[in-house]
Amino acid sequence: MCYAFPVRHAGTLLLAVVALCASCPLVAGELRLGPAVERTHLGQHIVSRELFYDGVPVADRRVVGQVGPFGRVGRVLWDLPDLSDLGSLPAFPSEAQVRAWASARGWSVDEYWGPAIWSGRAVGAAWIVRVVARSQPDGEPMLLYLSARNMVVLHAEPLLHPDTAIGRVFPENPATTPLTADEELTDLDPPGDKLFGAYARVERCFDTKTCDDRKPTAQRDSQGRFFYEPDLEPYTFDDPFAEVNAYHNVTRVSRWMRETFGWNGLFDGHTWIEVRVGLAWYNAAFYSGSKEIPPFIVFGEDTVDFAYDSDVAFHEYGHAINHSLWSHVSLVRDEHGIDMSGAGLEEGLADIWAETFAGDPVMNSYVVLSRTADNRSTCPEWVKSEGHMEAVIVSAFGWDVRERIGAQAWNNVVYRSLPFIPTEATFADFVGTLEQSAADMAGEGAAGVGPEAASIIEEAAVARGLRDPACLDRFVPMSEGETSRVYGYGRKRTGGNDYPFGLQWRVTVPAGAASMHMTFAWRSSSGEEPGYAVHVSRGAPVKVTWTPHDQLKDDNSVPAFAVEADRTWTHAPKSVDFPVIGELPLAPGEELFVLLSSETEASTVIVDATLYFASVLPQPPDAGIDAPDVGPGSTASGWSCSMPSHAARPFSLVSVLLDILLP
Repeated sequence: MCYAFPVRHAGTLLLAVVALCASCPLVAGELRLGPAVERTHLGQHIVSRELFYDGVPVADRRVVGQVGPFGRVGRVLWDLPDLSDLGSLPAFPSEAQVRAWASARGWSVDEYWGPAIWSGRAVGAAWIVRVVARSQPDGEPMLLYLSARNMVVLHAEPLLHPDTAIGRVFPENPATTPLTADEELTDLDPPGDKLFGAYARVERCFDTKTCDDRKPTAQRDSQGRFFYEPDLEPYTFDDPFAEVNAYHNVTRVSRWMRETFGWNGLFDGHTWIEVRVGLAWYNAAFYSGSKEIPPFIVFGEDTVDFAYDSDVAFHEYGHAINHSLWSHVSLVRDEHGIDMSGAGLEEGLADIWAETFAGDPVMNSYVVLSRTADNRSTCPEWVKSEGHMEAVIVSAFGWDVRERIGAQAWNNVVYRSLPFIPTEATFADFVGTLEQSAADMAGEGAAGVGPEAASIIEEAAVARGLRDPACLDRFVPMSEGETSRVYGYGRKRTGGNDYPFGLQWRVTVPAGAASMHMTFAWRSSSGEEPGYAVHVSRGAPVKVTWTPHDQLKDDNSVPAFAVEADRTWTHAPKSVDFPVIGELPLAPGEELFVLLSSETEASTVIVDATLYFASVLPQPPDAGIDAPDVGPGSTASGWSCSMPSHAARPFSLVSVLLDILLP
């Protein structure tokens, strides 16, 4: 069959067709569309057709269309020829005739457009008339498609309430669903002429650096539509389509949460979220606000517009759900450094909400790079001391459970658990809370939650390492030739203090090795100078002693922590050797622990470390100078074994974004 949606403004004749067959047969009437050739271009569906009138070809034109919510094409990008080019079409009724026809049926003509090409149940010329019942001037209007031949109603549809409109959006994102769709936008504040609603209020950033200057630009037309075309070019910053897409996604996930769980959707008393689009050189983030300031979501614009990806919206709104139901901290200071489990759980739960709502483990396939819960990540191997990295383990564990106990049961267990997760939760605390909720719900006879749910949660947690003591202590195993990345905070995020990182590498000495060699590569997106220290402890973890907050001076000049280690290298060494000449060689099976700490003004500290072993002790460094930066196989330091080479990924802003997505 062929679908078409006539879109008409005075004096212009338009046709849009999506071909679902090789050709459309001749339909009773005067127009016929010949065989189609279909292809895609710039993400759009293009149909080449020939238009026939009474068997005679009229024009060979390209039209672009897509099926909208009423089973008709909702997009037109190419006009047909002028009406005069169509030859001897039947005479169109005059406006007076249309009004008289409507009046005889109890209708008042509000607006009309015509003539247009209608390609629904019959192909032919038509008027588009907006009418309301004369007896109910404030009643719901209808849109009629009238045959130009005999005034038969070809199609009729009710127009929308003031709190409802139709918006043009991406069903998912330009990568997975390149065709837009025309979807219902709900819960608009009357009169519904802008994207302010019960659950979201969307504005565009005119000050693209801070978004202090912002206002809505998307406007509803007289037919209840927010129809804008996406702009896939980077750095445009004037795209109303992004506002419509963001409103649609934030509103529908908010409605789903309320309807599914009876959630009140309150954020410190606020019932709606501000949504800001078009912030330059930014990705996306949720800000919790306060009693005075509503929470808000920011969709940035860089090489892509983050407002175009529904998974991004669902993830950021997942943070809002977490904030509404769970009070927690992002990090805890302990004897091993900083425990980032809270950040990992926060980001992981935001991913879980997004994947739950979408019913799909894949996240943000349009924004930079897809990340998926269908993965092999385990703890502590995947711990990087960064919330988004740990989130991969958490969401993978969640998807494992969801696949085994079913979506409904998993959704209900997660929602039930959120208020009971401890403020300073570890991964084990999180798992235990889920198990208790599952057991309670099974005992209460909750829908879909069987008696096996709690044991399945435990099995999945063990398989992902979330019960492993090394995971809870953040001791990440490191092997010969392996490069491992760690994230940390610099002084811009720690109140002017240096901080230890959130993991310690645990190195087990292999047989035949007498010394360890590690190389380090610094990564910074803002160009700050390298700044980190390396602490190595033999036989026991590096111990961190924290200065109480109440003992810090106003200028934060007192160090926030002290480290006890066998040896410390400062001033951002490129490599270290342990032990040095004069110390006993390492013994097979012996354990070494390596902790890094930041000594930089950078906001985020990123270091890649690579591990090698040697069968002899290295040459001692000169007094007061860090160990020399020597590579594998160098005879200068006495290497006697061949080390595998490792090519670390070159640093770029993109390489950082590949790892840190959706803050």
